[in-house]
Amino acid sequence: MTPFLVGPVFPFLAAGLVLLAGLLLLWRGKRGRGWRRGLGFAFGGLFTLFGLALGVGATAMSNAARELEAARPAGGKLVAVGGERLFVKCEGPKGGPTLLLISGAYSSGWFLAPLHEALRGTNRSCLIDRPGTGWADPAQSPRTVETVVAELMGAVTAAGETGKIIPVGHSVGGLFAANLAQAYPDRVSAAVLLDPTPPSWFTEQQSLYGCGPTEPGGLAFWASMFGLGLVPSLNPMNAETPGSPNKALGALYPTLVNLESRPRSLAAQREALSNGCRNGLSLVRSPGALGDLPLLMIVQDQSADEIAEQMPKDLTPRQQKNWKLLRAQWTSDYVTFTSRGTLVKAPAGSGHYFVLNEPAFTLGEIRKFLASTSAASPPAVNP
Repeated sequence: MTPFLVGPVFPFLAAGLVLLAGLLLLWRGKRGRGWRRGLGFAFGGLFTLFGLALGVGATAMSNAARELEAARPAGGKLVAVGGERLFVKCEGPKGGPTLLLISGAYSSGWFLAPLHEALRGTNRSCLIDRPGTGWADPAQSPRTVETVVAELMGAVTAAGETGKIIPVGHSVGGLFAANLAQAYPDRVSAAVLLDPTPPSWFTEQQSLYGCGPTEPGGLAFWASMFGLGLVPSLNPMNAETPGSPNKALGALYPTLVNLESRPRSLAAQREALSNGCRNGLSLVRSPGALGDLPLLMIVQDQSADEIAEQMPKDLTPRQQKNWKLLRAQWTSDYVTFTSRGTLVKAPAGSGHYFVLNEPAFTLGEIRKFLASTSAASPPAVNP
């Protein structure tokens, strides 16, 4: 990922170059004759207007960045790891393992704020923004699973949490949590995976679509650079679909959407997932790989019809059969990686965000799991 490309200067430079090209075409049109004159004015006018529009969008994005920075949650702190600063907030009684909440995709850790607020009364709990997300620094290249895992452990340690860790990961955060457990077996005493992205998901992506480029690109990336992601009606993350987290996060949701819609967040996500797809050996993916680690995995309960609707088009009958078998593997991948894995299905219809839409269920399952392991809630001690 090119830091300059996702930085604050590039959008203004791009807008300026387009505007300059428009003015040059207008000047050439003014000096031309006949059709060249008309063509010069036509294209010059279009480029000039486009450049001005890009400038307005870049200004809107710059203003939004300042507003987002001002909205940084109180009580958190920036900790340095390998030349980057991650934003961490830890609360709750000390004396037992620290729950490290890891959000999905490249969203801010504060997507899991409701879970953190529910857990901090009985357990030490930490929210964290990885580089490129939330209020952390922009991410450096290369972004790999190993890099992310090292940053997570480095940041929670730098924040003063030097004892045992229990990663609690949602979606892609679940994939990072499982790999954190494998990379640091002496520090991780258990793991909780909430509808995690399974390693077999990369098998599907590679087979059907390829792993994609690691460099930023695509319509969403370029649109975000010029502020289009800030327009609620243009950002699909604002759509209130069944199971979406809009209502559960309330007034915090628009801020989190704007944080995730920045170029640096989209670029960091693209590079990390692409590299994970390309290097399968960087992922924990085999039965027994996590030994006897206590592990709770909660997955969304999808009907056969819902799964069938997600099947890619134009597959042969044999490919359809293999795809169904692969999808069935998604719900059991991680529990086979340890001899102490527990699989639980979320309430029907609660969707991928059951952690937010079914908070009582999620919290109850996590507390029951912690009580069944050596990670039971510690006696209250002032943090």
